[in-house]
Amino acid sequence: MPTTQKEFKDFERQYAAIRAANRDARREGVGLLTPKLLKEHIDSGKDLVLADGHKGLTVSDTPAELKQFVEPQRKASHPVGVDTSKIEELLGQRERLLKLWRRRKSRTRPAAMFRRVHSSSLIPNLLSWRTIPFEGLNLS
Repeated sequence: MPTTQKEFKDFERQYAAIRAANRDARREGVGLLTPKLLKEHIDSGKDLVLADGHKGLTVSDTPAELKQFVEPQRKASHPVGVDTSKIEELLGQRERLLKLWRRRKSRTRPAAMFRRVHSSSLIPNLLSWRTIPFEGLNLS
């Protein structure tokens, strides 16, 4: 059944209204637990009460519970005892290889293609390339 232009415009209008309502609900942020909100309630020592769902239900957390919630996050965000010598070594190798790649990319290399015809039935025609090797590449 084909949809008329008027029906389509009505649908678009309803959809825009739903999107606007969702956008307003997100902007209000009722029931969202943010790092700023956590910090404020931990510092003030007050219980945190957040809306839960559309039926007027709430969830309450004490400052001690909030501290237990934040502590694993704090520990995970600050790694202790990481050896950075390998990272620095890898970064040095990366810079060396990038410099080598840029130098190699700027040069043009001649290449020749040869077609070899073999009498063997296993390899009827073989294409091979012969290029000038790059003398500065040492991956060992």
